[in-house]
Amino acid sequence: MKYQLYHSHFTGSQIIKDALQLCGAETQLIFVEYAKVARGKESKLKKVNPLCRLPTLILPNKKVMTESGAILLHLAHQFPKLKLVPKSGTKDSDLFFRMLFILTGEIYPTFTYADDPQDWVQAVASREPFQKRVIQFRKELWLEFEKMMSRSVPWALGKNFSAIDLYLASMSLWRPRMEWFQKNCPRITRSAKKTRARLGRDE
Repeated sequence: MKYQLYHSHFTGSQIIKDALQLCGAETQLIFVEYAKVARGKESKLKKVNPLCRLPTLILPNKKVMTESGAILLHLAHQFPKLKLVPKSGTKDSDLFFRMLFILTGEIYPTFTYADDPQDWVQAVASREPFQKRVIQFRKELWLEFEKMMSRSVPWALGKNFSAIDLYLASMSLWRPRMEWFQKNCPRITRSAKKTRARLGRDE
């Protein structure tokens, strides 16, 4: 059973790459250039995902799956022993889904808007203020996310590892960068470092 993952370093596809590694799933990586992906010009990716977005995963049945949250829920179903998603109806389950949708629905989109403000703001003079405000909003979201995590236990949900920790391992390396997280979000930093160690990731 082989998965095919379209991949570029330091993007959302890294989250899925890490999940597939933990699952022990046979995976073929198809490397793409992020600069082309960002411009919607990566031809290999557009053939399977017209939106030209990462992550994009080809399932063993050849169907295309996109959106990191959807992919992780799929993997949790296929590899239940790993417990990427808490059991339904539990306290951890409620917190998991709240965190998942904050990450995918609130924080993740800020990169779409802040990375290329010229795609969204016509007036040149307004682009930098727009970008700064979006980045500030991202920081505000991270600070609120930090409050949701336990002070004393290692993982995002508390005692139990989950797919949320995979997000933190990668996203804490993105802007505003690791130094900001170390200073302002020690709980996120703790989870991210522990997860990267579990995965054997140096960065």
